[in-house]
Amino acid sequence: MAALLRSFVVLLLVVVTVEARSWSPLYGTNAGVGFNDTSSSSAIKTLTAIRVHYGWVIDGIQGQYATGSSSTWMANHGTTTQFTEIQVAYPSERFVRATGKYGPYSSEKNQGVTVTELSFVTYNNITGKSVTYGPYGGHETSGQTSFQTAAASEIVGLYGFTSDYMRGIGFALEP
Repeated sequence: MAALLRSFVVLLLVVVTVEARSWSPLYGTNAGVGFNDTSSSSAIKTLTAIRVHYGWVIDGIQGQYATGSSSTWMANHGTTTQFTEIQVAYPSERFVRATGKYGPYSSEKNQGVTVTELSFVTYNNITGKSVTYGPYGGHETSGQTSFQTAAASEIVGLYGFTSDYMRGIGFALEP
């Protein structure tokens, strides 16, 4: 009976954890190759580092995820150019907000909607301090739309669409 009760409690915790996850809107467009880092492994717990590849616009993104007692880098999404790596002091520090812009961008390789700017905010629950990283990219064009993830959420995963540039980005969120 005790083993059955423990199994039920574990199952209940898994169901509650999965149901608590929500998804931000896709900021940008669904043109290009789609990706969803959190759908590839049930072992992924949360986002612990981000590499933002950028020039005038966001060229690509790569996430590192806690997988139990270690962490794993997922594949890079988009093209690889200069990048900045943002590493949090997991588990006390987390990604809590993303802001940015998307809109039309034209170059010799690109025509269409592109994520043009990204920033991330982390929060350390031991020190009580927030840190903003970015903005990365930042090329201004007419017709851009600004975005930010919901307040009081933790960013636990990345999804989106890429080609030569980041076409659209969204975030897996937990309260």
